[in-house]
Amino acid sequence: LKNTQFSPYLASISTHHSPNKPNIFYLNQQAVFERDLGTKFYVRIWFHFRQGSMRNSIRIMDLKFKFCDIWDGSTENRLLKTILSEVRRTSNLPHMCPVKGNFLYKMENFTVTDKFVPTYAPFMNFTVALEFLENDKLFAITKVSGAVAPK
Repeated sequence: LKNTQFSPYLASISTHHSPNKPNIFYLNQQAVFERDLGTKFYVRIWFHFRQGSMRNSIRIMDLKFKFCDIWDGSTENRLLKTILSEVRRTSNLPHMCPVKGNFLYKMENFTVTDKFVPTYAPFMNFTVALEFLENDKLFAITKVSGAVAPK
């Protein structure tokens, strides 16, 4: 797990994970924003994977959305729906705007399992990134990299 250096938008951010069993990880993240983030707060999520000896990774998802608009569940993307459902279950993020400044937001025990990966998927290395932007200016990135073993 990797966090970018702090920016004027973040008062603090921390991330850690704990492996439990093969293909099961628990992610925890905390963030405090310096100020309220409203209708110009965007999140970009992208997912790359690489099989075996492939030199280059393949980007299978790259979505950017307004944070305030995504909570209605209207997305058709199955992977994004699964991720958002787990974020709702494990975090105290607001389901409407604005995202408050000087408030500790937590995501505790976000559970990464094979539910995020199709059952037919072979062994693969992956990277998932969340980029946080305001007015199209990137202010933080969280990346999760790992591998999925076939069932």
